[in-house]
Amino acid sequence: MGWTYYETTRKSMIDDLTRSWGNALPTGGRVETTTIAKCFRGNIRFSGRLWAVHQQVTTDAGGKVLFCHRFLMLYLMRCHTRAWGYKDISEGCGPYEVDCPKSYLELTRHSPDLNKEWRESVEAFHARRRAKREEAKRNRLALKLERSPT
Repeated sequence: MGWTYYETTRKSMIDDLTRSWGNALPTGGRVETTTIAKCFRGNIRFSGRLWAVHQQVTTDAGGKVLFCHRFLMLYLMRCHTRAWGYKDISEGCGPYEVDCPKSYLELTRHSPDLNKEWRESVEAFHARRRAKREEAKRNRLALKLERSPT
């Protein structure tokens, strides 16, 4: 529930948080977790948000896939002195941040950790951004037309 800090760079922490890892099961199978998408948003010097889609695959001793699912994680990140820290928040915990890439919602649409309200907030955030970009584009075009000689 708290923050984890250690002396590292932002890039190294991102690499650590998104590195593939696995564990052997007592039955002879394995659980492997890989990152299939990631992006960092925010201030690259002091703080930001790392969004990641992880895929977890459980196999039996013969390598047959028993279970596979994808899940979305938000890693809040910040730097204090020379130490970077993170706080991991799963989709099910209902993060307040809504700047998650829209494509990540599609990648995790079958997640058991699905949070419908939060996903609607993410969709609304992207709709507002799109509307602002379109309005700015119209304003630039109107200004250009206004300045052009007739």
